[in-house]
Amino acid sequence: MSSATHDRLGELVHDGGEIAVRYERRLRHPVEKVWRAITESNSLRSWFPTDITGLGDSGDELIFTFWPEAMAYATEEIGMPEFPATLTGKLLVWEPPETLEFRWEAERLRYELLPDADGTHLVLTVWLGSGADAAGTPDPAAGYHVCLARLAAAIDGRPSGMPSAADVHELETRYAEAFGVPRG
Repeated sequence: MSSATHDRLGELVHDGGEIAVRYERRLRHPVEKVWRAITESNSLRSWFPTDITGLGDSGDELIFTFWPEAMAYATEEIGMPEFPATLTGKLLVWEPPETLEFRWEAERLRYELLPDADGTHLVLTVWLGSGADAAGTPDPAAGYHVCLARLAAAIDGRPSGMPSAADVHELETRYAEAFGVPRG
């Protein structure tokens, strides 16, 4: 079983008609190092499924290009349907090294990096788009959970591979139980 399956689960957030999953992680590294890990291509590759082109000013258009290995994993290992190699989005907030918020497709991701005594308190809130409901949250919640576990490992200098399909399914089940969502 992957260590990612043992990390603290994100929490389901309701705000008006929108649903999000909020994750909190404590990282043993300074804010500046974590900022580089979430914004620079050479670091993104070790934990995030895409490169991000266009980061720089709030309002900029972004291009998300899936790493070939991420596409292969998604389609071959966990059985996702094929998807486009690139997606577009928009940079909503760019306040280095504290806040990064962007939209890609229907989802909006907000990273907040707060210094704490031992390094960085990372808060990631993933808004799942208008019309999202709790029934659709376990799968993306598990995906971002895995990303954050891989981010922590990469920053610690211990890059991790992708979890097995069984580990991902276990996480999806844990999220479904935590969010009160029946699984078929």
